[in-house]
Amino acid sequence: MAAPGFQRPTLEALRQDPAIRRIVRDHRRLTRACAEAARDPQRSTVVACSGGVDSLALLLALAVTPIPIVAAHVIHDIRAERESLADRDHVRSIAAILAVPFCEASVSARTPGNLERNARRAREAALARIARDQRARFIATGHHADDVLETMLMRLARGAGPRGLAGPHPTRRLGSEPNDAWIVRPMLGVSRIDTERICSIAGVEWRHDTTNDDTALLRNAIRAQVVPHLKAMAPGVERRAARAAELLRGASEVLTERAGAIDAPAGIDGSIRIERSRLRDEPPVVGGEAIRLALARVGRGFGLDRVGAASIDRVLHAARDRTGGVRTFRIGRAVVELRRETLVISPARS
Repeated sequence: MAAPGFQRPTLEALRQDPAIRRIVRDHRRLTRACAEAARDPQRSTVVACSGGVDSLALLLALAVTPIPIVAAHVIHDIRAERESLADRDHVRSIAAILAVPFCEASVSARTPGNLERNARRAREAALARIARDQRARFIATGHHADDVLETMLMRLARGAGPRGLAGPHPTRRLGSEPNDAWIVRPMLGVSRIDTERICSIAGVEWRHDTTNDDTALLRNAIRAQVVPHLKAMAPGVERRAARAAELLRGASEVLTERAGAIDAPAGIDGSIRIERSRLRDEPPVVGGEAIRLALARVGRGFGLDRVGAASIDRVLHAARDRTGGVRTFRIGRAVVELRRETLVISPARS
C-alpha cells in the first residue's frame, strides 16, 4: 500500500526534481520522434508498472503531466500467487490515489523454452493488448541507466558486438501495423538512485520482486556482485554507460547501413545469396553484420537472440578464405551453404 504521507498534492514538489524533468522531456522527445506525437494529448501512454521502484517512479513522473496515461500491471505465474497479487493491489492503490486508470492482465510464462524470455514476450503481448483496448499509442517502461550498465556487462561477457553492447533501444514498435503501439524507454538517462529519490519524495513505498534475489541468473549476479563494486570505484558509472550505449547505437546504425550495401534480395525460394568477394572486400565487422542481417531476414528474426557471435564468425571466416568445395552450416532457423563464389542462406526445413 502507499505510505501514509502519500497524497496527490505532494506531486507538485516532484515537478521540480531534475530526474522527473528529464524523464518527462525524454518521453516527449521519444514519442515525437517515433510517432510524430507533437502534443501531450497525442501521447496517450500505457505505463507498465510492476510495483517496483523503477516503474513507480515512471508512473509518478508522467502523472504530473497532462499526458493521458493508464497504469498497467501484468501478473506472471513465475512467483507465488499471493506475492503477485499483492504487487497488483499495490499498483492499483497508487493509481487510485493518482486518479490514473488501472488495467491488469495475467499471463503464463511456464511454457517450453527460456523462462525469462517467455515472461518478457508474454508481458509485451499483454501490454500491447491493453494499449490497443485503451487506444494508447505508447507503452512506457521503467528501464534506466543501471539496467543499461547491467545489460552491457552481460553482453560483454557473452562477446557481443556494437549492436549488443548498445543495450536496450529507446524505442521499438510492437508489430508492423500502423496502429501498433510503440515501446518507449524515457528513463535511460536516470539512475536507480534517482528512482528511489522520486518515490521517497512522493512518500511512495515500493515492492520487492524476490525473483531478483536469485543470483544463479547472470543479470541478478551482476547487479548484486559486480555493479556495486563498479559504482564504488567509479561513481556515476551507470550514467556514463548509458552515454556509451547511445554512442554505440549510433555506430551500430552506421555499421548496419554499410552492411546493408552487401545485402541481396531474397530469391523465390526465400534464400539470400551474397558474393564471397564482397565479404572479402569489407572489414570483418561489416561482413559479419551482413551475414547477421541475412540470417534475420531468412529466419524472420526468430531465434536470432540465441545465435552467438562465434557462429557468425565461423561462417564469415570460411566465406573469406579461398578453399573450394561446398560447406554447410546450420544457424538458428537458417542453413548457410558455402559455394565456390557465393554464400547461400536459406530457411531451414525442420
